[in-house]
Amino acid sequence: QSIYGIDGVQWCHSISGETDMMLYVEVESMEHLNRIRDQLHNYADLRQLMTHTVLTEFFNKQTQ
Repeated sequence: QSIYGIDGVQWCHSISGETDMMLYVEVESMEHLNRIRDQLHNYADLRQLMTHTVLTEFFNKQTQ
């Protein structure tokens, strides 16, 4: 399954630096987030997975 098909993944960017990809995920629960993490762990080329949680969104020009 491709990352595009994972329910909850809104976008995927290739980025510079030590990290290769950044995904933005919107889910209704931590359980759903953990299911997505489990799916991502099945990718053979994945070496490390880090999760950061947004505490507050001050603004988002894409939704205005």
